Amino acid sequence: MNVFIDEGGRFIPGDSWSVVCALSLPHQCTGRARREISFLSKGWEKKEGEIKGELVTPEQLTILVDCLFRHDAILHCVACDVSKHDSNQISDHKNDQAERITRGLSADFYPQLIKEVWALRREVERMSEQLYVQSVLMRELVCIASEELSLYFAQRKPKELGNFQWFIDAKDPTGETPQERWWKDVLGPLIESRSKRKPFSMVDSPNFNYRFHLKNYTFKRVAGNGDIEKEEGIDIKKMFTEATSFVDSRSDILIQAVDVLTSYTRRSLRSKSIDDEILREVGRLQIHRKRGDALQSLNLLSLGPIAEEKSVDDPELARRLDVVTGSARNLWRHKKENRSNKEQ
Repeated sequence: MNVFIDEGGRFIPGDSWSVVCALSLPHQCTGRARREISFLSKGWEKKEGEIKGELVTPEQLTILVDCLFRHDAILHCVACDVSKHDSNQISDHKNDQAERITRGLSADFYPQLIKEVWALRREVERMSEQLYVQSVLMRELVCIASEELSLYFAQRKPKELGNFQWFIDAKDPTGETPQERWWKDVLGPLIESRSKRKPFSMVDSPNFNYRFHLKNYTFKRVAGNGDIEKEEGIDIKKMFTEATSFVDSRSDILIQAVDVLTSYTRRSLRSKSIDDEILREVGRLQIHRKRGDALQSLNLLSLGPIAEEKSVDDPELARRLDVVTGSARNLWRHKKENRSNKEQ
């Protein structure tokens, strides 16, 4: 599974919605999708040779989504209305998360592990508000995408779950940036910490084939007596941290594609005048799943109780979310789906 990640917004109070998106394609479809999008977008307006969300017309968005849909692409989005949070709320949330990192530590743990966990806590405590909000959204995005891709393709193309590769737009193509080091040194451990507290869901049914996924990503530890024991959970370091690459968007049309989808997703949340046809196109690549009391495909995140009220108390936003969700895919495989798509 190839996953391409982009973000939209500034992740600071007063900037309304900030969004992070992951566009996932099966390995067997990725090359064909690249070639087809490159061909289809030849005549589109570009910025320094790249297709950009602000330049892509609604008609071109439909062409892009049609192409990605044919190639079994899935889009995951996590969004937060940062304007509904003040500095105190973000600081309280950050301090609580930092405290949770070391809450379960005791003198019984290996000294090196204790040192690493405390170092991670201090990294979180030193984060700026902007970087902290972005890290929370990115952590949720990776975890939600990992879980739902596993559920979705375990029913349809289970071999795809044996190899995850994550691709992120490199902000500086000439070398590793502080943001890239942060992805590997901070975000990876935070994702691992979350996955241990809240393990990925798996369905115990013959209709779900996790053989390839578990073979490559089951987490193992060495017991005190030297024996190898399997733990419940997924090896996040192998599945995410060690499988992440930073690429120049100018050289990868799929990084450009997720930029377009991220831009339109953010516009769908911010603009009351956006056309319903655009909302339906935004939703076509997403997966709807019960979130709270209703089906929803966009994941709205809160760093405090006030943001949770937004999706309930704003009727127009709720309506737009319903339109997006109405065109999303079902997570669960329907009996009428072509059985030839399911690998044995």
